[in-house]
Amino acid sequence: MIDNEVSFTSLCYITVDYEGRIWLNRLADVEDDILHTPFKSERTDNYFENRDRLYRNDGPTALGTVGIWEWTAIPNRDNPAIDYVQSYYVKDYSPVRVVVLMAKSLDEVVEQLQNGTARTQAYFCDTLFCYEPKRGQFAGVLCRANEFNISDRCAKLSETVYSLPSYTISSGDIYNWDDRNLRFLKTLQVGEPSGYVSIGNTDEVIRTLILERTTWPLFKECIGATKAEWKHCKLLLEKICGESLYDATVQKLNCTLDQAKQTVDDFVNRADALIKVGDIDVNVLAEIAKNHDELRELCEKAVSVEWHNSHAAEIAKAEAEVSEMEETISIAKKQHSELLAEIATKQGELDRLLAEIAQYESIGKETLVAVRQKIADAQKDMAGFIADISVFLPQSNATLPYGNPPASWQYSSTSGQYSDEDIELAESWRNEYDAIYQNLSCALGIEPDFCSMLTAFLYATHINNVPTLIAGPGGQDIAEVLSVSMYANGAGQLTLGDECDLSIVERISEADDSIVSVQNMFGKGWTDALPQKFTRLKKQIIWTHPYVEDMLIEPKGLYNYMLPVLSECFIGSLPALETWPSKRAEKFQPYVSEEKQSLRISAFKRLGLSKLLLGQLTRVLSDAKCILENPAKDKDLELLFGVLPLCVLTGRLDVLKDVIEGESGISSSVKAEVARYIEEE
Repeated sequence: MIDNEVSFTSLCYITVDYEGRIWLNRLADVEDDILHTPFKSERTDNYFENRDRLYRNDGPTALGTVGIWEWTAIPNRDNPAIDYVQSYYVKDYSPVRVVVLMAKSLDEVVEQLQNGTARTQAYFCDTLFCYEPKRGQFAGVLCRANEFNISDRCAKLSETVYSLPSYTISSGDIYNWDDRNLRFLKTLQVGEPSGYVSIGNTDEVIRTLILERTTWPLFKECIGATKAEWKHCKLLLEKICGESLYDATVQKLNCTLDQAKQTVDDFVNRADALIKVGDIDVNVLAEIAKNHDELRELCEKAVSVEWHNSHAAEIAKAEAEVSEMEETISIAKKQHSELLAEIATKQGELDRLLAEIAQYESIGKETLVAVRQKIADAQKDMAGFIADISVFLPQSNATLPYGNPPASWQYSSTSGQYSDEDIELAESWRNEYDAIYQNLSCALGIEPDFCSMLTAFLYATHINNVPTLIAGPGGQDIAEVLSVSMYANGAGQLTLGDECDLSIVERISEADDSIVSVQNMFGKGWTDALPQKFTRLKKQIIWTHPYVEDMLIEPKGLYNYMLPVLSECFIGSLPALETWPSKRAEKFQPYVSEEKQSLRISAFKRLGLSKLLLGQLTRVLSDAKCILENPAKDKDLELLFGVLPLCVLTGRLDVLKDVIEGESGISSSVKAEVARYIEEE
């Protein structure tokens, strides 16, 4: 049993046997794109590598076709002594057959191909038709398989071939030289040609190309077919017919130069009948005119005159429109100039006003500094301040009428306003807190977050019996709400007169009111003694003054006796609803203070507070934080009831500004409220 397998790439040509079967006749083997003699072994049969004929499984079928096939031979399954062949056509290879013609020049080779007299056998592939100028040297033209036909053993070029590449080879470049019908170039890569040979008349070729490209639809679309337009074409032909054309005509017609000129002129005059519109390529005409200066100028002039004459009405209309537009532009330019002048005038006025504003701002700043300094001096020396401004105050020389002098104070107490059925009993301090919160929120329109903090602070001042100064609107109302919410009675109302009378202390101590609201606190002499006297009472004193600005001239030491609150930060509306009364039940559970918490905002140290004021504020704020039970609000409480009122009432807005800009842990709503008091320089 023979067990082998072979594979080759071979040059073959197609034949057909008497039974009509197609065979591939093996001419050469291909290695590295070079043709070699087929490999044969010492086997005695014609199978496997010794095959001369191959079965065709793939590729062309026409008799005489030459090509390259890859093929394999393996032992036959039924009889391993013979082979089983499969072949595959390689279309990427184009072998070149060499045909040596009986010719003396390359032109004669081309002529034979054109005339169909180039003798050759009918083998179909790329073919180099050549002649032998000297022994062993060949020159020829390469024709692709689709560029020629073979009939009656003669090759003829296709009429569509206009140029062929030329090559020069030697006998050493030819494979299978001995068989003149099946000679081939050894290499399958023919390389670049040495030149190109034109086929046929060049002028005729160009003319043919022009005629093929120029069609009637193209001319009709691009030029039209009117007589006026055709005159331009005749003019163009006349310019094209130069002296060189006359010389060619002389040679062709064997006539004199004058006769040639006359003949050309006659041709031009009859061009309308001799040349069809579709014979001339529009692009060719354009290129000729573009590259011939005199012709171009003449054509442009003729076309221009014709166009202007045929479009006179449109031109006149366009010129009128241009004139109208120029007039409009002139008016617009004039208006533009006027606007620029007006803008310049207004700009001058604006600059003057800005200068005046800057001057007034400077004066305002200087005045503000002076006023602030005066207020600061007044806080240090009230007597001197009053003496300074006394000359500006109205003086009265009128004497008081005889009779009883006006009362130096008035006090009223309200009790028994509510029936027992209306009064809600508080079982613990938390019930009291809720009652205060509800009445403050409903009666004074305070927002929930701010209301909870105000309630906690007021309740802390009450349980610590710390006097409070409510500066701003609704001070009496806050005192009233606080008293009704805890004692089911309104607060005692003390109004101070123009003369200080300390006997009021005894009257207040005898009253049943637990909370007393004081008005007109800055009457003559009252603030010098009364705050100290009231500290001994077992009642909560709530001092009230409706205007925050008035407090700026009061001495800072006043706040040793009362903690200030700016009510305008909280009150959203004046009382419009009735309050709900509440009082403590018999087994009331009071609030028990927890361990005192330190102040967290460092700015307190910059305010220079006395130990008394700092101690009272720390104790009240510590209880307020515990009552509120919201650590996130600790700094909000310190700012609203400590830093803010003390900074505003003592003129330390610089400290206040630093706090809201640099202190963390303060809510945005509180910062926004505090920012109202900071005056931007």
